Amino acid sequence: MNKRRHYSMTLRLALIFALLAFALLATLGVALYRELERELIMRDDAALISRVDQLRNLLNDSNTLDLIKTKPELFQNMLGNHEAILSIAAPGHKPLLLVNPGNIDLPSVPPVARDHVLGLADVHHLPGVNGVPFSTVAASIDSGDLGSLQVTSGRLMTERTAVLASYRLSVYILASIAAIILAVVGYLLVHRGLLPLRRLARHAHGIGVGNLAERLDSQARQKNCCR
Repeated sequence: MNKRRHYSMTLRLALIFALLAFALLATLGVALYRELERELIMRDDAALISRVDQLRNLLNDSNTLDLIKTKPELFQNMLGNHEAILSIAAPGHKPLLLVNPGNIDLPSVPPVARDHVLGLADVHHLPGVNGVPFSTVAASIDSGDLGSLQVTSGRLMTERTAVLASYRLSVYILASIAAIILAVVGYLLVHRGLLPLRRLARHAHGIGVGNLAERLDSQARQKNCCR
């Protein structure tokens, strides 16, 4: 009975230790995950802004408009991803160029003014498709002969979503493995730490009505406790 209680108490202490370790490691992993997510979002937003800035510079050249009509594949190659979108259009008119290999619905977002320097705050983050976020940025450009044009670039962040999902899974797997290892180590340590107390309990249990004169050996008790 006492042995069963001992193992029950040892197991409970080991489980508590494992749960605390899992909670600590999971909390640390979530904090690192949030930091990674923030860095990836900043990287993707900066890439979108850089793309629109390049198009702004290109469209200031009158020859670029001819390239839009004659060689639209040049702009398609700029995207480098079938989940990216590029639209160049005059307000209220059919797009001069629409690159959308993935047939993604292009949301309507207000363009920033032509004299506005694009920043991370100008990028719009939308729910996207099937839980995959979609980021887009739009800017107005003075093209000269064609007047004001709106350039819109966007992209489904599938790669980022996959990276973050893989990181989340790794965090939970590593936290679980660490918790199991710590539970085993904690069980062994608690089991060994309670060994002197078990010996003392067995000795005390042996003292009954017939041997009330027997006393616990203080030297043996001290020796056992120091082991």
